[in-house]
Amino acid sequence: MITSKRFTGVQLNHLKNGTDITYYINYFDTDLKKNVQLKVGKRSEGINEVFCKNMRSDILNKIRLGDKSVSQFRKTNPITLDTHASTYFQHLRDKEASEKSTKNEENRYKNHLNKPLGSKSLAKITTDDVNALTKNKRSAGLSNATIKHIHALLSVIISYSIKSGGYTGYNIMQSININKVKIDNARERFLSAPEVKTLLSDKEIVGNPLLSTFCKFALSSGSRLSTLLSIRRKDINSDTGILTLKDEKNGSTYSGFIAKNLFNNDITFLDKLKPNDFVISTNGLKTGQTVIQKPLRSILNRLFNENLDSNDRKNRVVIHSLRHTFASLLAINGTPIYTIQILLNHAQVTTSQRYAKLAPDSGSNFVQALYI
Repeated sequence: MITSKRFTGVQLNHLKNGTDITYYINYFDTDLKKNVQLKVGKRSEGINEVFCKNMRSDILNKIRLGDKSVSQFRKTNPITLDTHASTYFQHLRDKEASEKSTKNEENRYKNHLNKPLGSKSLAKITTDDVNALTKNKRSAGLSNATIKHIHALLSVIISYSIKSGGYTGYNIMQSININKVKIDNARERFLSAPEVKTLLSDKEIVGNPLLSTFCKFALSSGSRLSTLLSIRRKDINSDTGILTLKDEKNGSTYSGFIAKNLFNNDITFLDKLKPNDFVISTNGLKTGQTVIQKPLRSILNRLFNENLDSNDRKNRVVIHSLRHTFASLLAINGTPIYTIQILLNHAQVTTSQRYAKLAPDSGSNFVQALYI
């Protein structure tokens, strides 16, 4: 047994075959009041000194904080996908990545990868495991885009572990062609102008000022839910109708406009608000997303989704459809695609290109004139 020259508490045992090394870590367990030697694994399994050092630090921190889960380190081999995922998410926080983005990735991991693969070591995750995961998620009705995100997350966790020295094996996701998961689930449904009037005149919308205000701002700006709920009174110029909007998805700020005719040209209700008051609110405080989502989803289902399958992403009207409605009606009215890109705050015009087919000059007039 050789003691590591690089890290405290790490030992190496060169096996007699001369081609492999078994790694151990040593630490003092204050609960057991004794020194503990724990076999971590072999180099052929992807283990190295850096991984052992990180694992030992993790155990010591858990003991110091009184984390009961440390008992699992005494009983089982903890070199699992869960361990690597935890290290990866901590890396994101250390480099000050977006907390919202990191949390979304953590939730995606917990919801889709933790149970089927979390207890496996990276070396033991096979293509069959990944294919079975994919099949299971499709059976559960997940969209191809979501499945692709799950694949990408698993791949990036393994890649980070390799890059950081936590795993020296092969990234199994290189054997999986993520691009084979074809995406054809883009939401295409938008509301026509008459349907917009149906929505805004619905008795449940009219009777709920919060929902009414939300829908009008959504149809005015095409902004996402999180952006709309972040609008404060000071973000609105009542004279020009210009909105200063914060894109919560990428952290950027951009401009939009109030379609005053949706408010019957009367936005004097804004004068009652203080500069820092949130506009889509009943008391000036920020409204939670579920306060909007739950009742509005029910209304949209009643008005537009009757007899549609719950997984029919192309044809169901959802809250995000208000964003598509804004952009689609702009295109139908002849708004240049570049202008739509700016109003939606799309990073690339190709993202806005989906609305080009709705433009008056998209070719429809030529087709209709073919057989006259």
